[in-house]
Amino acid sequence: MKKSILILAAATSVIFAACGGNSAEGEYSQAQLDSIKQASVDSAANAIKAQNDSTLAAEAAAAARTADSLRVIDSVAAAAGKTVTTKTTTTKTSGKGGTKTTTKTETKVEPKPEPKPSVRTTEDIKKDKKAAEFGDNAAKARLEQDKKNKKAAEFGDKSAQQKLNETKASKKESEFK
Repeated sequence: MKKSILILAAATSVIFAACGGNSAEGEYSQAQLDSIKQASVDSAANAIKAQNDSTLAAEAAAAARTADSLRVIDSVAAAAGKTVTTKTTTTKTSGKGGTKTTTKTETKVEPKPEPKPSVRTTEDIKKDKKAAEFGDNAAKARLEQDKKNKKAAEFGDKSAQQKLNETKASKKESEFK
């Protein structure tokens, strides 16, 4: 008997749920209509924002690619040296009164001038000595080069003497600072 009462109660509740009560079907309340309208406006705004964001990102990427290309072109031109283009025009007159004009264009690349090595100050040498004590191989190499320059200057190498004099001058300047 208990089972039949439970089955009857479940069936009744299913029938009431299926009927939907007193509300009219297909009609929305004003709050539901406002919510639907706001959702469609928000959706459109988000779509426009996403499109604008992707356009800005594409423009930024294009600008970055252009800047990279210009940087590469500048570095290649700097590495290649200066380009000089010369035009030579030759005019020849024949005995019969005719003239012949020849134009020759020649492009040469002048080599890039070697950069002058920077003068090492005593402060640089002191820093290298400290760094060499802690195992910095580059600092050790610079100190070895300084020793070689000093030896070469003692034996008459003019460029080494000039470097040594510049180092001495910078030492004097650093003492008076």
